Amino acid sequence: MELLYRAINDWRQKELEFIESNRWGPDRKAALAQVAEMELNLLADLEKAKSKIKKGLKEKVIEKAFRKVNQPHSRSSVPVVVPLCSARKIIINSKENGLNCGSRWVIRHVP
Repeated sequence: MELLYRAINDWRQKELEFIESNRWGPDRKAALAQVAEMELNLLADLEKAKSKIKKGLKEKVIEKAFRKVNQPHSRSSVPVVVPLCSARKIIINSKENGLNCGSRWVIRHVP
């Protein structure tokens, strides 16, 4: 990502140098505004892409955690989804019985 930011900055510098040496008056102001608008659009697109990448990585981590939690601890255990209010006592007494996901439901393994 840093390379993309650097490339945008290099592009902007070259455009500004060209405008400073080849344009005058209102034409120069219009060209400077156009470069600023293009840079803003490029940076916005880059931030959107960065956000999508972070969201995708976060979803993969969550999915991996749920897959791991959903695996039975032994051959005789079965995954069960129970309401959080009844599972709180179980989790307080024994942390290995379940996972508190911060929601109203907890996945736990019952032998």
